[in-house]
Amino acid sequence: MSKKLENTLATHLSFQGESLQYFRNSQEIDFLLEDKIPLQVCYTLSEPTTFEREIQGLIKYLEFAGSKTGYIITWNESKTIKKGNKTINILPAWYFLLFGMHP
Repeated sequence: MSKKLENTLATHLSFQGESLQYFRNSQEIDFLLEDKIPLQVCYTLSEPTTFEREIQGLIKYLEFAGSKTGYIITWNESKTIKKGNKTINILPAWYFLLFGMHP
């Protein structure tokens, strides 16, 4: 289901005129939007190992890129996580599709 959600968001972003890129080093970032805003797509973060993997991957990218904010799009979860000076906004897909990245 995660791949279907990722494909849905890729299609939506393309229709919005976004130039889709990704990043892969020791971690993978699903989409890098304009201004190098990282966007991860994960169906659910309910499993502790998945939650930790996704959060740590974004934190590593934010440190690498010198950015402060990243996003994780899930099926229906919502939360804001702060780690030091980094912020990760977790948004449900329905919200992202309607309103974008404004929690």
